[in-house]
Amino acid sequence: MARYLAIDWDRNRLRVVAVSVRRGQAVVDRAIAWYDVASPTPATAEEAGAQLRRLLRDARLPTAPVVWVVGRERCLLRDTLYPQVPAAEEPAIVRYQAGKDLSFPIEEAVVDYTPIHVPGPHGEKRALAFILHADLLRAIRSTCQTAGVKLGGVGVRPIGTAIATRPADVSADDATVRTVVLGPPAPGEFCVVRGKDLLFSRALVPPNGEDVPTASWLEAELRRSLAAYDSQFPDAPVTRLLVAEDDAAATAAGAAVDLDVDHFRVPIAKSVIEPANEPAWAFAGAVGLLQHWVHNKKLPVDFLQPKKPAPPTGRRRKVLAGLAAVVLIAATVGTWYGVGTHKRTKQIEELQQSKSLVERRIAAFGDTAKRIQAIRDWHKYDVALLDELYELIAHFPDRSGIRITRFTWTPVQPPPARRTIRTRSRRLTRNKTRIEPIARVVIEATGDSNAALESLRQRLASLSHWSLEQWERDTPEPSQIRATFRVYRLEPEEYRTVLRVSSNRAVSPRRGSDSRSPFDRGGRP
Repeated sequence: MARYLAIDWDRNRLRVVAVSVRRGQAVVDRAIAWYDVASPTPATAEEAGAQLRRLLRDARLPTAPVVWVVGRERCLLRDTLYPQVPAAEEPAIVRYQAGKDLSFPIEEAVVDYTPIHVPGPHGEKRALAFILHADLLRAIRSTCQTAGVKLGGVGVRPIGTAIATRPADVSADDATVRTVVLGPPAPGEFCVVRGKDLLFSRALVPPNGEDVPTASWLEAELRRSLAAYDSQFPDAPVTRLLVAEDDAAATAAGAAVDLDVDHFRVPIAKSVIEPANEPAWAFAGAVGLLQHWVHNKKLPVDFLQPKKPAPPTGRRRKVLAGLAAVVLIAATVGTWYGVGTHKRTKQIEELQQSKSLVERRIAAFGDTAKRIQAIRDWHKYDVALLDELYELIAHFPDRSGIRITRFTWTPVQPPPARRTIRTRSRRLTRNKTRIEPIARVVIEATGDSNAALESLRQRLASLSHWSLEQWERDTPEPSQIRATFRVYRLEPEEYRTVLRVSSNRAVSPRRGSDSRSPFDRGGRP
């Protein structure tokens, strides 16, 4: 029994549909939704793949071929018109027409299309082209590779929605134009279908990032979408409006539009949906693409295998000319083969000698690179104690009543070198360098008030390369503290603090006055 998976991952919502083929029919076994799961991007593809692998394993889903569903928001859609051309040249013409006015080079785009049986205003042929950035396709490939699943195809959700909601007896030449509305947070989509052709699609994104839109907002979006469709297809007006049975907001919005409103039901049993409150229509795009893939072994639009121009078929004369050219090339190659072989053999000998010389030079260096690295590591943990004392004096509070009674400086031994960090999920990460402190400072001080000690803490905390690790207080009277700081290394040019003259100027000693240093009597040096 064949099994297949469909992954619909958009707007931090992950939906997975698992189907099995029984007697030639695709039966949905499970439909699972996860929320607050970051969607894969080119920068987070490996992390997303590891997370997908863990979720599939926890859900006990089988490792099966995957159809990836791309939402309407993540791809561009172009209504392209082109003249009557041979079928072999059609993909190149559609790609050229769809690539006009792109915000990025056409070389970075993946273009696939589906034909439309509605002619253009002047009888031209018509196709609906979908454009996906190549970086996103690479991210999807990397995500599936990291998750350990085989990527079978990359389709688009609007086409899957049109397949899942169309009647069973519809034909390709059916002139009935129907509109399918899925209210957010599916995410929401507006699709217009004529027969089996998708004519128009637009994403419905609630304002201000809300998940549950109001019926009035949906009604306004529905009218706006219908107006946009009418401007492109004035000769194919919409006659029916399809909304899901359990989508109350879309039903209320559809009732306000002057169209025949019908309901559709996605072929999924309520018992296989997890969580139970997830609407069945949220899986419409994934189910539709899986159904088409199971029956046809391909997708209408597949970014993994887009349509390409077929090689031109020449006549017999061209074939004979090609054979003659091949014979001529073979004769030329045979003539110069001996000369080329001798020349290449001599070059190989020279390269081997050069390689031996380079290897001997490399061996002569020995452990020079290791010694240089050891010197760099030692320099990284070098302690500039005088500069740190200067920083402490410059940042000492400019007020009386504070006294440092003890200052202890303890260098930190450098940790063993470790260049890579691997997570428990064994996903690959880039090399990272740990930032370690070079010393630990313990300061004991007393103050005549809590405010004085608080000013000392704030001033010391303003040191950008000092990190407060612990601040201990013993008794309120007299106020005492014991603070521990982690000190990080600064380059010599980063010591820019200038010691300024204190506003608490020292005066001439008088009888009974204290002539101790500023550190002893609590003033700033």
